[in-house]
Amino acid sequence: LAWQGTWPQAAEVVAAALADPACDRGTVSGNALSWIGVVRLRVGDTAGPLEMCRAAAVGIGDAPLNAVLLARTCLLPEEPAQELTGLAAELLATIAPGDLGQEHHRAWLDLVRGMLALRTGDLSAAHARLTRIAATGPSDTRQTTALALAGEAAGRLGRSEEARRL
Repeated sequence: LAWQGTWPQAAEVVAAALADPACDRGTVSGNALSWIGVVRLRVGDTAGPLEMCRAAAVGIGDAPLNAVLLARTCLLPEEPAQELTGLAAELLATIAPGDLGQEHHRAWLDLVRGMLALRTGDLSAAHARLTRIAATGPSDTRQTTALALAGEAAGRLGRSEEARRL
């Protein structure tokens, strides 16, 4: 449903599944919870991602990619709650690039670190990291996200022409 753009229906299915007594949150992966957080964000539920991030953060240390995806979800709201930003920072601090086996996963870690720098006001670091990511191929969700956020960082740094170009 989410892939079809029917976010409200997807959110209803997610809510029903999570409310089902047979749903053991302890067996739901951090990756799944991060996407549930995205669905809930899309329908305006800002408490949803925080709930998902809190639930998934328990015992996530053995799954670095899930931690990266979860940190990304924590940083998706335009104005993330300080608690979400703090949780994202904690998750990212536990991950070294060598913890992630595939280059593609390391690239996501780099993007999420750029997102965190932007959200915490380290605009120069965010701009540098996000611009570098946006300039690398292939053209995918990661690169497109980096491009948009690099534009935001440029604008906040007072580089309006560059922000428009990006």
